[in-house]
Amino acid sequence: MHPGSTSGGHSGHQRLRFYIVMITLVVGGVLFLLLLNNNNPNGFSLTSAIVGETNLSKVSTDDAVSESAGTTQQKINKVFSEEVTKNGKEVPMLLTFDQIPSVKKDTKVEEIELYFDDLTTTINVNDDKLELNNMKEVKLTLKDFSGSIAFSEEGMGLKGTANRIEVNDVAFSSEKTLSINLNNLHYRKFDLRGITLKEIDFPSGSGALTVSDKLTYTLEDETVRIYSFRGRFSASKEGNVTAATTLEGTMQGIGISGQELGINVW
Repeated sequence: MHPGSTSGGHSGHQRLRFYIVMITLVVGGVLFLLLLNNNNPNGFSLTSAIVGETNLSKVSTDDAVSESAGTTQQKINKVFSEEVTKNGKEVPMLLTFDQIPSVKKDTKVEEIELYFDDLTTTINVNDDKLELNNMKEVKLTLKDFSGSIAFSEEGMGLKGTANRIEVNDVAFSSEKTLSINLNNLHYRKFDLRGITLKEIDFPSGSGALTVSDKLTYTLEDETVRIYSFRGRFSASKEGNVTAATTLEGTMQGIGISGQELGINVW
């Protein structure tokens, strides 16, 4: 007999039994979890619990990043606005955009050209109603306007005075300034030359921005805020479908924010 050989065989049988017991326990545990899942109306499972926890962590992280980004952008905009006011530097710019902003300001405009075929809106000049009968389209021109101007994609409003008023190139004569008042006029297009606006907020849209002939940026589904604009502001629309805006002049700053971008330039 060989005692060493008998001891080695006995040890091998013990290891084999140990592995069999462990495998049996693992398989039994899995079967137990599956049975528990079938009997539980809430559908508990280890896999779904892990995935659920992972998704919850992702949502919480995304919300935190979004909130943090929004807070940071607000701080940047605040600091930017203060720096623009303090710095006072004007930068040449050109903006083309597919949205018309809503503006309501007291300002001065060197020249206003307003094109429309809406003959139902009342226009008063020196408290007299402007008669626009038998006209298919009207071109209203104001020189050296001063007063309140309000416009959006929906219409145009003016209340103030002008040194000269023309209707289809026919001028009103007066030794003094002429007053004009119109509200919610449905226009086709307008051109404001030499206008000064402290702040302009554009809704989300697309277009192109050129700053100082050094930066050209394509805007895609982004909001735009212009600070201290001075220059030419033109807008047109075709019914309620297509709108186009062009700003050409100088500004003291601009804020851009979209789904993936938030920048300020000054």
